[in-house]
Amino acid sequence: MNNQQCKEFLVWLINRLERKYGETPEVLEKINHLISHKKIIDERISVNFINGLCNKYYPGFSFEKTEDLSLGYTNHEKKEIYSLVSSIIIDTINQQQ
Repeated sequence: MNNQQCKEFLVWLINRLERKYGETPEVLEKINHLISHKKIIDERISVNFINGLCNKYYPGFSFEKTEDLSLGYTNHEKKEIYSLVSSIIIDTINQQQ
């Protein structure tokens, strides 16, 4: 199982545990912590490169969203954007091989 498949499995596991088994938020948060803080992307891709693409195509990506300013993204939104961009890059690399 490669890193992307591992991440996809963990996301699937969170959804299944939450929806089917009604797992407690503490357990789900621990799995989310694994996804967020462990390197679960392809080692060939630079984190700076992914962040650069996120900043380029999602203006305000590096800013925190606040109640009084509509610029920026929440941590959850940033994780989803980062995951989307890295998945696109990985799929592109895999298609070229």
